[in-house]
Amino acid sequence: MMIRYPMDPSKVHLMTVKGSKYALDVNSTVFFEIDDLVYDILQKMGQVPKESRIVEDLAQNYPRHEIMASLGELKKLVAQNQLFSGDRFTRSRPSANAPLGMICMNIAHVCNLRCTYCFANREGYTQDHTLMTRETADRAVDFLIRNSRERKDLEISFFGGEPLLNLPVIVHTVGYAKEQARKHGKVIRFHVTTNGTVLTPEIISFLKQNNFSIILSLDGPKEVQDSIRRFPNGKGSYDVVVQNLKKLLAEREAFRHLTIRSTFTHKNIDIENLMMHLASIGCDSISVEPAFISPGNPLDIQREDMNGLLGHYDILANEYLKEMVNGRYFSFFHIKQMMDHVHRKRPKITQCGASVGYVAIGADGKIYPCHKFVGKNEFLIGDVFMGITNKTLQETFESAHVRNKSKCMACWARYICGGACHYLAILYNDDIKEPYNLECEMTKHRIELGLHLYCSLRSENPSMHQFLYGNGVQSRNDCGAGRNYP
Repeated sequence: MMIRYPMDPSKVHLMTVKGSKYALDVNSTVFFEIDDLVYDILQKMGQVPKESRIVEDLAQNYPRHEIMASLGELKKLVAQNQLFSGDRFTRSRPSANAPLGMICMNIAHVCNLRCTYCFANREGYTQDHTLMTRETADRAVDFLIRNSRERKDLEISFFGGEPLLNLPVIVHTVGYAKEQARKHGKVIRFHVTTNGTVLTPEIISFLKQNNFSIILSLDGPKEVQDSIRRFPNGKGSYDVVVQNLKKLLAEREAFRHLTIRSTFTHKNIDIENLMMHLASIGCDSISVEPAFISPGNPLDIQREDMNGLLGHYDILANEYLKEMVNGRYFSFFHIKQMMDHVHRKRPKITQCGASVGYVAIGADGKIYPCHKFVGKNEFLIGDVFMGITNKTLQETFESAHVRNKSKCMACWARYICGGACHYLAILYNDDIKEPYNLECEMTKHRIELGLHLYCSLRSENPSMHQFLYGNGVQSRNDCGAGRNYP
């Protein structure tokens, strides 16, 4: 095979993570674990004009026959379009006409906590204290079904505020949604995000009977939770939340999914301690999220936090790997998500489906691109009574994909990340096409750690790796000492 040198170096990203070397084919998002020789050859392939020059340059450090053998394997991968591959997304983009698959219903613009970092925090919520009515909820369900078109599997997420403060309307909506789903040949699943303070045996029974998935917020140890997530009288919420959480954990198999979400701030970036505290309670699906609140907020994750925070991610990854190697599995969302990507290789050009396949609906029935925009009139795209009326804004979100973001197109992680969060881009840069730098740095570090843990787990505990990823994981090609995953 004839190869023209130098090859485009932007198509292959080389990295060293915790002493191991890897190559990423940027366009396909296929990863390879490689040795020093392959690492050096790949660098040269993007720098020098001839194959003979590669051999001569590296012959000072490696035997010629090893250089030629590894170079031959790499050339095969190039020929198979697995290295330096072309961009499959040159003519692709999300469509504003995509069928709707999920709605987030902000069913209660009220909350019984006063969390200091909450993006909706002003006497419990940014808007007037509104509870969604049954009529509005019915029209929201109708809107979902009407705009889902041929799509069969749909989801309704109940959000707030604290959505369980409007339990009668949730119960009504679930019943109405099931009735309409049967009528139209759909399947609708349900989700709720809750602060965990108002869960009663009756509510838990209802969630079980309807196979809900649940996100429950708990920010870690008592001193952390009680300093941030407090009732209006100033009392901390840790004790009541953990008591209710343990009731859910005791019956977790009855729920579609149960995830515990912890939010960390500028004042507590020791995320490994948050993760292990939640694991010690018995949580097996954990998400630890940064508090990106607003520029200048004293709890906001800040530039000076980043070196320390990335170091804490390293510690967290070590702890997570150790737990899995020792035979204990729990899902830590961001790292596990990246491990899964290494296995499945599914490139994407958007991070989420905001306004394209997913919308949020306020308690008054107004429609927004996602839940973080609810109440912001400049991001209103319609209502459940008239449908989508602001097509221009919807198209703005549709066009905010990776290929329309110059910063993303210069980034090796673009088709893994999907272009970062629209809300954060607008919040910090006032430009939907300008991703927020701190989010980008955090995401790239998580990708590297997820890659390393995927490979490390395979070698250190193959049975756990097989438990997570089945028998389909195998080395398909050798790059000298390199391995292609999967």
